[in-house]
Amino acid sequence: MIVEFGFPTDVWEIIPRSFPTVDGTSEEAWRERLIAAYVASVGEQDGQTREIVSALAAKIRKQISPLDVATVLFRPVSLPITAVVHIQLFDGDGFDTREAIATAMVPDIPFALPPAVQPFSSESLGEGKKAAFIGAETFPDGTSAGGLSYAFSSAGQVVTIQSSPARLDVVGILEQHLDALVLTVKLAEGVVSGVEQVS
Repeated sequence: MIVEFGFPTDVWEIIPRSFPTVDGTSEEAWRERLIAAYVASVGEQDGQTREIVSALAAKIRKQISPLDVATVLFRPVSLPITAVVHIQLFDGDGFDTREAIATAMVPDIPFALPPAVQPFSSESLGEGKKAAFIGAETFPDGTSAGGLSYAFSSAGQVVTIQSSPARLDVVGILEQHLDALVLTVKLAEGVVSGVEQVS
């Protein structure tokens, strides 16, 4: 099985595992796209902007997990913010998928509060769970980190969609966009081999 999903390109893009990508995009071209999105949100470009975004691009790519079938970047052109989202697929046969969902839902970090979990329904994946979490650790400026996580059991598979910890104000903006992206996720026949299999 593979995971397929859709997204508006003014809000999201795939974070490539390697360059050039399947469609021939070079690392420089990908970085220029990030710079263009950042400039669209702040309205200016200078050498410092390029340095900031180049450093951010490197940091973003380091967040790709080997378990990801796709790693997606939230980078709305209307705001100079980013968040990384991991889409993962696990074989759910042979064990309790409810337990798999419970353990796969949130990152392995200390929490300030127990994650808030609620039902989340998808037309293609069925009934699942959505969790919001706040980490016990903070960013260097003292801002709390949090995130969102979704999990479904479908066709013998466990599908999880999870944001990396981000500033809580970013998570608040991310939520409605991530809800919409999650609703497009579906399973299809195929062999999982990374982002090349994701549309």
